[in-house]
Amino acid sequence: PMGTLSIEERVLKVVAQEGHRQLSEEQLDKSFEELGLDSLDKVCILFGLEQEFDVTIPEEEARQIATVRQIIERLSQWTASREAPAGIPQARAANE
Repeated sequence: PMGTLSIEERVLKVVAQEGHRQLSEEQLDKSFEELGLDSLDKVCILFGLEQEFDVTIPEEEARQIATVRQIIERLSQWTASREAPAGIPQARAANE
């Protein structure tokens, strides 16, 4: 099932699908240009990641992302903050 894949594995899966590149661990810090990916590839990859992780990547964030490692780090932060239990009590309070 999907839930067993790490964020890194899911990102690499999307890069493979959208950018047609199988990346190794050493390639995570290379720029998109170094990987042979152009701006359209990057847009496709980011769009694929938005769907995969059910997030919206803000335009200014997307512009700053230069490597696959940065994507993994950002998604880790976003998914962690989204799953953080801190939001639950507030949501309950709003319903009362």
